Formats: sequence, structure tokens, C-alpha cells
Amino acid sequence: MLDNCGFFVTDVSIPMSWYTIDARNSTIYFKINTGSGTRSVISPLQQAVITTGDYSVATLAAELESQIIKKI
Repeated sequence: MLDNCGFFVTDVSIPMSWYTIDARNSTIYFKINTGSGTRSVISPLQQAVITTGDYSVATLAAELESQIIKKI
């Protein structure tokens, strides 16, 4: 660049190159509580693995539900 010159950035392109869920954050642990009060029964710790991919809030909720239902 020459002295006394300026420049402007008019466009930036940053491609997405990672998944929202990958091998590092794909496992969820949960317990299921059935009943209420003194009759409450809590299941042993369960583990579900979420499929690697890109998720919106709605699609992540659906995937979580799907994986949890498989464990019940």
C-alpha cells in the first residue's frame, strides 16, 4: 500500500466449516422421573448420542426427543 492511501473492506465471506453437534458434544446424559412425591421413581442414568450435524433449535429438540425415546 502506498503512503497516504486508505482502503475499505466491502465484503467478507466466512464459510461455515463445523457442525453444531460433533464428536466432542454429541453425548447427553439424563434420568427419567416418573410418579410424584413419595412415589417418585427415578431411572438409572441414561446416555443418548445425538447424530453429528447442523441443527436449529427446533431440529435439535426433535433429535433429542428421538434419541431419548429410543432409550425408554
